[in-house]
This record gives sequence, structure tokens and C-alpha cells, in this order.
Amino acid sequence: RDGVQPAAAAPIEPPRPRLARKAWTTLRYLTSLVVALQHRSRLGVAETLDYRSSVLSQGCRGLAGLRLGDGNLPGLALPHADLSAAEAAATAAAQLLTLLDAFIFVDSLLLAGPGGSAASREHVLALFRSTDRMLGETQGTLLSGLIRLSVLLLASLEPCSAKFLQCAGRLRCFVGWLLALIREVNGVAGVTGVHQEVNLTQRDDRLLLATFLHVHRALERCGRVLGIFEELSDYRDLFDTPADRTKHRRRVLRAGHELREMVGAIHRERGSLLRTMLSGRAHAALLHALDRGKGAARPTREDGPQPSVQARKEGALRAFLASPWVQNFADVDLLDDAVVLPEQVSNGQTYNGAVCGTEGRDAVVALFQDSKRIDQEFDAALQPAFEIYRERARQNADT
Repeated sequence: RDGVQPAAAAPIEPPRPRLARKAWTTLRYLTSLVVALQHRSRLGVAETLDYRSSVLSQGCRGLAGLRLGDGNLPGLALPHADLSAAEAAATAAAQLLTLLDAFIFVDSLLLAGPGGSAASREHVLALFRSTDRMLGETQGTLLSGLIRLSVLLLASLEPCSAKFLQCAGRLRCFVGWLLALIREVNGVAGVTGVHQEVNLTQRDDRLLLATFLHVHRALERCGRVLGIFEELSDYRDLFDTPADRTKHRRRVLRAGHELREMVGAIHRERGSLLRTMLSGRAHAALLHALDRGKGAARPTREDGPQPSVQARKEGALRAFLASPWVQNFADVDLLDDAVVLPEQVSNGQTYNGAVCGTEGRDAVVALFQDSKRIDQEFDAALQPAFEIYRERARQNADT
């Protein structure tokens, strides 16, 4: 107004790479720490296979699962001290995964999907290949730790929550990247003719099997909760408004779709693994469920108005959730050393005159052994630090 040009706005300072690297290193270490504490509380991918256990239902405040707030999380902090072990572990896992989303699912890396560039995919895989050996090597790569945390949320949260839906979508991405890493290792082994690399996928295959079993359990819970919603005579029994019931119902359907797509991806990529790890009856039921879902998604040939694409997708999902594979195979057996063996895992069962192997049982036993090693390595890593703390406390007491 006085003829003076306004000063140019100060440019926004871009994020400093050094600060980003420091934050990433801290979060990477926290991932290993939370995974170790998760196994210390007997909430690993192996221990939570016991569907009869009351550990996950302690302090259950939701519908068929734990209820966490659907809003943004303030950071790494427990809301209050009166939490069960399952609630504390699920809260810490949800907070840490939310913080890591800023590094993993940034806009520049969204091209790392199937249609993305090779450089973007390689960048994402490089992040996931990293390993923090401060707390041992049994935990594996960062991707393995993220899957372990996501599986805990999948096994504990209520299926109608926003956090469960986010977990299902996030876990689907993690499983896709794990399959990509397995393809890469197997490809290197095939080119070089050295099968040592194939042995490196055994731990990933065990983790993939555990994820598959937990997804099966989550699908059954989705179908059960969906049935509860639709059998309500009065929405006010669970919800404040009809819109709330519709919102929660859509969440369950969307989460079920993510889980079904995950099962299909694992079957396409590692069908031979499922064929050996599952019993003959369970594998046949799985194939029938996948075919049943595909058939319901196809348009009909009858005359008259055709259902919309969305209606066909929902029908396919409902047919999948109602399949014998999803509704059955919920029993478990207890082996020696407190090893829990799910019913559908191969354990020498007979089906149609054929006897399956015991590869599934051996993999589950190895999963429990991995959990013990993670706990032991955590103790070994803490012992030197504890001795240093005791020495400093003694020196302070002397002075």
C-alpha cells in the first residue's frame, strides 16, 4: 500500500535426510523391541494360534475382539496403566505400525505396486530386507517384524473396527512384499544352482503359514460378526443409529475382502507350500472355497437385470465366508511342550485313502521354537545392559 513490495514468503524447509534416517533407525529398533516384548508376553504368531486361549479375550471391550480408539494415535504411549497384556501389546503394535506408515506408505513409494517401476519396488524391498541384530537374528528382517505385529492386531482386534480394517489392508501389502522376497531368493537359487538361498526362505515360509492360519481365523470372526449385525431385531441393541450399523457392516465386508484377496495371493504364489502344510481335507476345502467365491462373482447368464459389480463382489465374499473351509477347522490339538497344532495343519491325516505328511506339524513346532529363541536372545541382549546399570548404581551408592 505504501509502495513497498511485501517480502517473499520464506520457503518451506524440506525434511532433513539426517533427521529422517535417525527417526527410521529408532523406529526400526523399536520394532525389534516391541516384537521381543510381544513374545515375552506369549503373544507371538505361534502362541496366538491357540483359539481356546483366554489371553486375547482378557479385558475384551469390543465385539469378538479388543476395541481400540478409531482416532489418530498420539504416539508411543499407553492410555492408562489398567490394561491387560493383550491390550498393552495390541496398543503398542498399533501405534508403532501407524508411525512406520509414514516411511513405508509415502506417496513416492505407492508406485512400488505391481504396476510401479522397478526402482520403486527395489527401494521398498531394500527397506524391508534390513535386519536389526541388536536383539538377535531369529526375528529376521524388518518385514518379518511388521508381519508379526500385524498378525497380533489381526488376532486381537474386533473385526468391525477401523483399526482392524487398516490392519487387514496393511497386512495384505506386507504379505505381497514377503512373497516378492521369496520369489527373489528362489530366483537367485535357480540361476546360481545353489540351494543354500532356498533354506533362507524356510523361516519366511513358516511365517507365511502362521499368517495364513491367522487370516483363516479372522475370516471366521468376520462372518460371525456379520451374522450378528444382520440378525439384530433392533439396531439400538448395539448401535446408536442405523447409519452406525451400516458403517460397521461395511467395515467388516471390506476387511473380509482384503483377507480373501490375501488368501488368494498366497495360494497363487505358494500353492505348493499350502499343499504340503495343510491336510488333504483342509486343502480340498480351501480350493472349493476359492472356486465358490469366483463363481459367485461372475455375471449370470439368465435374462433380466444383472446385479451390479458391487453386488456380485459382495455375493462372492459372502459365499466365501459361508464356505466349509472358513466355517470349520477351528479346533486345535495340544502337543508336547505346550505346542498348539491347528486342526487343518498336516499331521499324518488320511483323506480319500491318501495319507498326508507331517510338514505342517514340523513347521508349527519350528514356529514355537522361534518364539523361544526370540525370548532367549532378548534376555541375552538385556543382560549386559543390566550389568552396566547395576555397576553404575553401585558406584553411585559408594559416592
